[in-house]
Amino acid sequence: MRVLFPCKEPYSSLAWSAYSSLIRASLTSILTHSILALRRTVTIEAAVKFFKPRVAACSWWPAAVPVQRKLLENFGFSDKPLPPFFPEGLDADFCCEGYCYVLVFVVSHTLCALPMVPCVFLGWDECGAVGRTAFVLGVLGDVGFDIYDWAKTTFRVWAPHTFVRLTGQRPYPTPYWVIMCVLHHPLALALAMPMNAHYVHLPAYHRIAFALLAAAAVCFGVGQWKMSLDISTRAGFHKFRAAVIVSFLTIGYTRVYTWGTEGLAALAHFSAAGDTTFHRAGLLGFVMMSIFNVALLNDASAALLKYALKAAPAPPAAPALVPSSPAHTTLPTSPSHKAALKAADCLPATPKTALRSAWKVWPKAKAA
Repeated sequence: MRVLFPCKEPYSSLAWSAYSSLIRASLTSILTHSILALRRTVTIEAAVKFFKPRVAACSWWPAAVPVQRKLLENFGFSDKPLPPFFPEGLDADFCCEGYCYVLVFVVSHTLCALPMVPCVFLGWDECGAVGRTAFVLGVLGDVGFDIYDWAKTTFRVWAPHTFVRLTGQRPYPTPYWVIMCVLHHPLALALAMPMNAHYVHLPAYHRIAFALLAAAAVCFGVGQWKMSLDISTRAGFHKFRAAVIVSFLTIGYTRVYTWGTEGLAALAHFSAAGDTTFHRAGLLGFVMMSIFNVALLNDASAALLKYALKAAPAPPAAPALVPSSPAHTTLPTSPSHKAALKAADCLPATPKTALRSAWKVWPKAKAA
């Protein structure tokens, strides 16, 4: 492999150790990821424009706007008007754009996780050349997405006026940049290419990559779906509660158990191999992603405590039986009785008055 910038060990700086692996990547790999990021940019932006008017036209969307607005506030967006970019605060159009971006991200993470399945469940050697190639392509696809999202988010946070002038989209707040670009994306940006070059056979690497991608696809996908539910009905509430439970179990298994056990196993492997560069970079990435995972676990736990034991809405009351109107009380319908009632020009108000009226006119009807 051609090394761009050979550098000597050891380095005392953890920050330099985290990115030294990225600097050592091959020129071909860097160009490949740049092309993937460019392709991601085109496909994601086109997909968001495709979904946005269709989501806004859905009957459930007006009720989902406050939920989406609250989600954005959890990522650092302000709930107050902030001219000139948010003169009306987090309006429905901006909420719809954010919803559609997450929807496209779910599709992207799903498409990256699916090719990894043979390698994860069969093993690196047993899955064959096709399975190994599919795993690497899944990793490359995710790195392409991270490059796209890191670059765009950094641009829209730190150069908001230029970003708005060039794209017509609105900027993001600094806390969002910290969550995504400092805690989340660096793990893939700094370690994926070096791992593919040196430790692509490592089982812990396979399980971590698949678990994180699958967790994002399932949890964010379920989160987008549950916004369309009407929890004021029993059926909608039970579906919402099931979605909350699924999200909590998925995060608990993938981002807590799998991430903790496999991450520590990978660090132990680097330490046993005497690879200080990967050990230091992996440790830094492990700490940052762990903070991100704890935040997601906290959110999932709060939702579980709120809805798991909450009583479902009462079923709608059955319509009360309306007693029959006296005017609809019927009498024997022989022709002679009908003639008698018609001659008297009376419609009985009660059974008692009906019988009395019929008795009075009966002799006249009989004589006729």
